[in-house]
Amino acid sequence: MFQKIATRFILAQILLVLLIITLIGTTTYYIMSRQLHIHEAQRLQIAATALSNIIYHTLENKSNLLTKLATGRHIEQYLNNFNSAILEKTFLELNTTFPIISYVEKTGWEEIKIAQGKVSEDLLNIADSPLYLQSQTLPNQVLITPAFQSKTLHEPVIELGYRHVNYFDEDLGLVTTVLPLSEIFENLREIELGTGSWLAVLNQQRQLVYAPIPDTLTLTLENTATSSELLKLLDNEQRIMGQYELLGTPCFLAVTTVPIYNWKVLVALPEQIFFQPLRQLQFQTGLFSILMLFISVGLAYLFGKTVTRPISTLTQVVTHITQSGDFSKVVPVERQDELGKLSISFNQMSQRLYELVNCLTDEKRKAEQARQLAESANQAKSIFLANMSHELRTPLNGVLGYAQILGRDPTLTDKQREGLQIIQRSGDYLLNLINDVLDLSKVEAGKIEFHPADFRFDEFLQSLIDLFSLRAQQKDLLFQCQPLSPLPNLVHGDEKRLRQVLINLIGNAVKFTEHGQVVLQVTQRNEHIDFAVIDSGIGIADADQEKIFLPFQQVGDVNYQAQGTGLGLAITKKLVDMMGGNLEVESVLGQGSTFKFSIQLPEVSCPVTEISPKIPLIVGFEGRVRRILVVDNIRDNRLILINLLSPLGFEVLEATKGEECLTILDKIRPDLILTELRMPGMETSQLICRIRQRFGESVPPILALSANIFINTQQAGARIGYDDFIAKPIVVEALLEKLRVYLNLVWIFQQGGYCGERNLGEGLDGEELAGPSQEEARVLLDLALQGDIGGIIDCAERLIQENRQLERLGKRIVQLAKNFEERKLCELVERYL
Repeated sequence: MFQKIATRFILAQILLVLLIITLIGTTTYYIMSRQLHIHEAQRLQIAATALSNIIYHTLENKSNLLTKLATGRHIEQYLNNFNSAILEKTFLELNTTFPIISYVEKTGWEEIKIAQGKVSEDLLNIADSPLYLQSQTLPNQVLITPAFQSKTLHEPVIELGYRHVNYFDEDLGLVTTVLPLSEIFENLREIELGTGSWLAVLNQQRQLVYAPIPDTLTLTLENTATSSELLKLLDNEQRIMGQYELLGTPCFLAVTTVPIYNWKVLVALPEQIFFQPLRQLQFQTGLFSILMLFISVGLAYLFGKTVTRPISTLTQVVTHITQSGDFSKVVPVERQDELGKLSISFNQMSQRLYELVNCLTDEKRKAEQARQLAESANQAKSIFLANMSHELRTPLNGVLGYAQILGRDPTLTDKQREGLQIIQRSGDYLLNLINDVLDLSKVEAGKIEFHPADFRFDEFLQSLIDLFSLRAQQKDLLFQCQPLSPLPNLVHGDEKRLRQVLINLIGNAVKFTEHGQVVLQVTQRNEHIDFAVIDSGIGIADADQEKIFLPFQQVGDVNYQAQGTGLGLAITKKLVDMMGGNLEVESVLGQGSTFKFSIQLPEVSCPVTEISPKIPLIVGFEGRVRRILVVDNIRDNRLILINLLSPLGFEVLEATKGEECLTILDKIRPDLILTELRMPGMETSQLICRIRQRFGESVPPILALSANIFINTQQAGARIGYDDFIAKPIVVEALLEKLRVYLNLVWIFQQGGYCGERNLGEGLDGEELAGPSQEEARVLLDLALQGDIGGIIDCAERLIQENRQLERLGKRIVQLAKNFEERKLCELVERYL
C-alpha cells in the first residue's frame, strides 16, 4: 500500500505534525484542566466556608441570647417568690427573637410558656423528652435537638435548651426555645454560587435541613440518601474538595464543617458545567490541528516530489536490471548533490556486478555439483553404517549372548570359565571397534547424546586404575594416578563419555609405551577439573601432531597401526569439544607425549546412594509361570532368548515372522512380546498395530529388539508403538531388569552363588572367611608386594592341601593372583595380620 518513497515520506511528515499537534494539545489541555480544577476548587471552597460562617454566627447569636436569658437574675427572682410577672415580661420581650420560649422547672413541668407573643395555657410535662434528659447530664451549655416539624409554627424547627446550675450547685431549671430553620438560612440566599451550583446543609444528626431549588425553599427532615463514600466525607472534620457522584449526577463537591455545632455545608457544581470552558478549548484546539494537518500535507507533498523523483528513477533502473538481468541500463545523472553522486556510484557498482555475476555463475555451478556429490556420498555412508551396524551386531548377539548364558552355569570349571571370559573379552573388543565407527558417525552428525548425572569421582578414578594397572603390569610399565590438588568426592557430569575419553587416552598411552611409566594427573580448578595423560612412549613427530585427530589417520610405527582403527583420538577430540573442553597434545619424538584437557565438573555436596552390591545369581521367580512370545526371523537369536529364559521358569513361544505371530496370538495370550524390528514380510509397525487392535487396552507389553543403534528409540517407539527397546547384542542383566519391571517379578536367587567373580569364594553378606596364621599371612603379603604371582598361587594351593577349612580363602587368593589384582590381594591378606 505504501511502497513508494514519496508516499512514505509524506506520511512521515504527516505523522510528525500529528505528533507535534498531539503533544501541544495534550500539554495545553493538561495545563488548562489543572488551572480550571484549582480555580473552581478555590471558588467552591470559599463559598462553602462563607456559608459555614453565616450558619455559625446565626446559631452562635441565638445560643448567646438563650444563655443570657437562662442565667439572668429574673429566674432566681421567680424561684424565690414565684412571681411570674417579671419572667413573663422578659420572655415576651424576646418573643421577636424566639417565637416560642418556655421555662421548665427541675421536675419536668413547664411553668411559663410564651408562644407567638402570648402566654400559653398549654403547659406540658417534658421530663421524658430527649432535650430534658440530655440537659440533666450536660448543664450550663446550649443543647440543640434534631429538626422536626412544629405544629404551632407549621414549619421545620430546631429546639434549643439551657439548664442553669449556679455556683452553689443549685438547679435553676431549664429554658427552651424553638428556632425556625428558615430564620437560620434566610441569609444564605445572598451568596452567589453560580449557575447550576447546588447547596445543602446537614445538621449534626446528618439530616438534610437545607437544600434550595431555584426559586423554592424545600426542606426535608428525613435522613439524606447519600453514598457510603459521601458519608465518610461527612464524618471527616477537615475541609474536603473532590469529584463524586451526588444524587445520580457527577459533581465537584466541597464540604466544610460549621465550627462547634458540627453541621456540614455541601457546595456542588455539576461536571457538565465544570468542564464547559475546557470543551470550548478542545474545540478550538481541534480546529487548529486540522488546519495544521492540511498545511503539512501540502508542504510534504511538494517537498516529497522534489526529493523522491531521482530515487524513483533509480528504483526503476534497479527493477529493470533485477528482472531482465540487463546491466547496460544506467541511471541518468541530473543533479550535483548527494542524489547525483548516488546515481554515479550506482552506475559504477552495476558495471562491477556484471563482472562478478559471470564469475559467481560458474562457481555456483561447480558448488552445486560438489554438493550433489557430497549428499550422495553422505547418504551412501549412512546406509552403509546402518547396514553394517545391523549385520555385525547380529552375529555378535549370538557370541556374547551365549557367553553370558554359559557363564551363568555354576558347574563350570575354572578353565572353562576362563575360556568364556576370553570369548567375552574378544567379543567386547570387536563390539568396541564397531562402536568406535558408529560413535564417530554420530559425533559428526551431531546426534550423540549426553546424560549428565551425579557420580562418585573417587570411585570413577579407582575404576580406571583397576582397569589399566593389569595392562601396564603385563608390559612391565608403571601406571599411576596423581591427584595434584584435593579432589571432590561427588561431581556432576556425563560419567560414560568422560570414561570413554580417558580410556582412549590412557589406552593409547599404554599401547605406545614400551618402557617407563604412564601417569594420569588430575587437578581441581574452581568448577573445572584438569586431566593430563603423560607417557614415556615413542612420541609424535611435529608434522604428525595435527593428523592424529583426523579419522582413520594413524602415524608412527606400522606395528602399532595394526592394533586399532585410527578412530579413537578423532572421537575423543570431538567428545571433549562437545563437553566444552579442548584436547591438546605436547609430544617429543622418542621421549613421550602429554594429552591434556579441562572440562566443567561442578562439585555436588549432597550424598549419593551407595552402589549396590553385585546381584546374586538369578535362578527363577515367584508366582505363576509367565509366557513370553519371541518374534525373530533369525533362529540363533531366538535360541539365545529361549536358552536364557526357559531355565528361569518362563514359557517361551517362538514365531519367525509377523503372520505366524498373529496365528499364535489367536490361540494363546502371552504375558509379554519380544519382537525384532527388522523382519521380512509384514513390517513390525504393522504387526504391533494389529496386536494392539486385537487386545485393545489389555495388550501385553511389547519390547523391541534391534541391532541397529542408529535409530532414535523414543521417536521410533512413538511411531511404531512398542513400549521399550533393547539393543543387540543383548546384555542379560538389562533384559532381566526390563522383564522384572514390565512383568512385576520377584526374583529367586541361588543361595551361595553370584554372577561373575563372587561365586568363586567370596563370602556372602560380608561373611568372614576362615584365615591362615599370622606367619602364613605375612608370607603371602611379602609375595604380593614382590609381585611373585607364581609363588602366591603355590602358597595358596599348599594352604588348601594342609587345611581344608582354608579352601574358600585359597581359591579367592588364586583368583586374585591370576587377575593380577595385587592391591585387593594385599587388603585381603592384611586382615589376618
